[in-house]
Amino acid sequence: MTTPEQTDPVRADAEEQQQAAMAVAAPAYVAACPGAGKTHVITNRHLQSPRRRLRKGRALISFTRVARDQMARRCRSAGRADLVQAPHFIGTLDSFL
Repeated sequence: MTTPEQTDPVRADAEEQQQAAMAVAAPAYVAACPGAGKTHVITNRHLQSPRRRLRKGRALISFTRVARDQMARRCRSAGRADLVQAPHFIGTLDSFL
């Protein structure tokens, strides 16, 4: 069993890796285990886009409907409902195909 003192450095390292993944130039591939924050990272990268209307959209794709719903909800709660609408796509791999 880990103690809180052991968990804090692990959490700090994970958050540092998430920040690095958000800052890397696109396209990017991030391999991570379940619960590592992949949905958080991809949503934050999407939220960093400029407020002006983009000519090209982005596709945020997940294997699960839960992650899809979280990404859309986070965009809306951040006041960026424009990132949930066309030309962007937030959905599952099945619905994308």
